[in-house]
Amino acid sequence: MKLRDEVFNILISILNKYNYCILRNFENLPEYENDIDILIEKDNKYTIIDELTNSLLSIGVEKLQRVEFSCTAVFYYDNTLDQFIHIDFYDSLKWKVFEYLDAKLVLETRIKYKNFYIPNNIYNFYEMLLTRLIYQGKVKENYKDKLFKLSLCINNDELINNIDYIDLVREKKWEEIEKSINKIRIKIIINNILNPKRLYINIHSFLKRSFDRLLYPPGLFIVLYGVDGSGKSTQIKLLYNEYKSLYSDKIKLFHFRPNILYKIPKDIIVNDPHAQKRSNYIRKLIKLLYYVIIYNWGYITQILPILARNGMVIFDRYYFDMIIDPKRYRMIGFENYVNFFAKFIPGPDINFCLIADPQNILERKSEINIDEINLQQNKLEKLFLKKNSYIVNTNENFYKTLHEIKKIIIDYVRKKI
Repeated sequence: MKLRDEVFNILISILNKYNYCILRNFENLPEYENDIDILIEKDNKYTIIDELTNSLLSIGVEKLQRVEFSCTAVFYYDNTLDQFIHIDFYDSLKWKVFEYLDAKLVLETRIKYKNFYIPNNIYNFYEMLLTRLIYQGKVKENYKDKLFKLSLCINNDELINNIDYIDLVREKKWEEIEKSINKIRIKIIINNILNPKRLYINIHSFLKRSFDRLLYPPGLFIVLYGVDGSGKSTQIKLLYNEYKSLYSDKIKLFHFRPNILYKIPKDIIVNDPHAQKRSNYIRKLIKLLYYVIIYNWGYITQILPILARNGMVIFDRYYFDMIIDPKRYRMIGFENYVNFFAKFIPGPDINFCLIADPQNILERKSEINIDEINLQQNKLEKLFLKKNSYIVNTNENFYKTLHEIKKIIIDYVRKKI
């Protein structure tokens, strides 16, 4: 991705009024990867964000969302380029509640690079090495060459907290570094325990942020309904690729319902979905009770955690599909019960109901006849006449449909601020 020159110039002009430095992946700016990481002083963080938001609005870039993690993640949408911009503002450098580098020292020793500021070589080295290593136990692959080059610019007497991996990096002994991850973590924990007041503040802040995100999940939960051939699978694939930058690859896909354990849904080819035998009353009731359990279990264990991390959950069909197409689920005559148990099923943020000309659908797929297509689409239009449900016509090309869905999503996310 690349920031427009106007966007980049505004960002740098505002940052240059304050004490800051850009972390990692700054070499090619205004081109960048998933996000831009900026270390700033805590007292200035929200002042900078507000000033940046107001300035960007004048050139067609609007703030969509702000989410509090160990950093403050701010998401913008550039109407001109039709792209998302993700900026992370850090006021400390932490692994969970444990600070692994002194942010104040990093800012005090910053150096100028092009027309902005970055950490000096030693802090740049340690920040790049530790940021992924502490969390994942691995040195990020595309950091290795940068770390090696930085290690050649650092004197051995510039070590921080006795975490000496300069020589190992120079020798490219990445596995040896990764094997010592527990040793690194223990040193960081001990250093934090020696400053109990700061540790207490970090723990309190971490718990508050986590609790707030569980109560008010910042992520997005959407469902796509539609008869076979309406274009659901294609739109889901397009949405997955389109929203990776906004949701940082934290996207989960489901088909109809969660499982006990999360499984990536496979492309499902339905052959004659109405050919199954009918179920009796007891089996239908047991199935509905099972669904109430599994939908709630899946929400708590698989959906809510990804939403709390500002991720995206996409369902191809959901609970109400049993009313739209009861034959498929052997629920004919049981629609009133399905409606009743819906009160106990966690609902999505947005329902998208994809419809198209029945003849077009029949040409794409021929699993059901045209009368059944008409019946199901009529049910769709009547069932979702409610808030945050949208009828989307897919007669046009797939990308026009994607644009319409994307606009609805952007409007929804904007209103969540």
